[in-house]
Amino acid sequence: MTGTPVLAKGLGGRTVGEQSTELSNVLVRLGRVEKENSRLKRMGLGALVLAGALLLMGQARSGRTVEAERFVLKDASGRVRASLGLIEGNTMLTLYGPQGSKMKGVAAELGVGQNGPFLWLIDGVPRASLGLDAVGPSFTFHDGDGNTQMVLGAGPKGAALAFPASGGKYSASLFGGDAPGLRLEDAAGYSLHLGETDLLTARTGVTQKTSAASVVLFDKDGKTLWSAP
Repeated sequence: MTGTPVLAKGLGGRTVGEQSTELSNVLVRLGRVEKENSRLKRMGLGALVLAGALLLMGQARSGRTVEAERFVLKDASGRVRASLGLIEGNTMLTLYGPQGSKMKGVAAELGVGQNGPFLWLIDGVPRASLGLDAVGPSFTFHDGDGNTQMVLGAGPKGAALAFPASGGKYSASLFGGDAPGLRLEDAAGYSLHLGETDLLTARTGVTQKTSAASVVLFDKDGKTLWSAP
């Protein structure tokens, strides 16, 4: 039997040919989307690689050595608050107070010189210092005029605490270690030694060490005035 050909119907009443054409278009669009996704992935990977390279370069730069003779740190007002540099052959780190000056305010200096490391505490003038040299460590206190008022030090034979007079001599000294004792001296040079003392006997010319229980008085020339026992 002959007649008008009948086209097969698919879902939705569309012919098989229409479905094939639509399916082809979908596949083409999917191919384009897949290519776009692949390109975006490559771009994202490239961005990550670039960011990592920049990070590594930044870290490499931060590890470089910076050379200079002096570094200065200033606050928002332009006042110097810290400095690091070489001063008269000493390597020094100076920290300033709000005034930005050692002469007008508080400051601290930490340094290393030819004699060893040191620390200064300053309030217009040096008020306290801590140092270390070949003899040993020492701690010094100063008055408002910068004059030494007390010295605490340690050496190979023991420690000592001294109170200087205005003339620079030690008016009172306390010794420990191998030769413990107390020394008192006035402005004229007369002194009292309590404890172990090197005592020269004028008659024999022999120097002997007294005991820790001895008391010796000296004149301004260092001659023995009286001793006991």
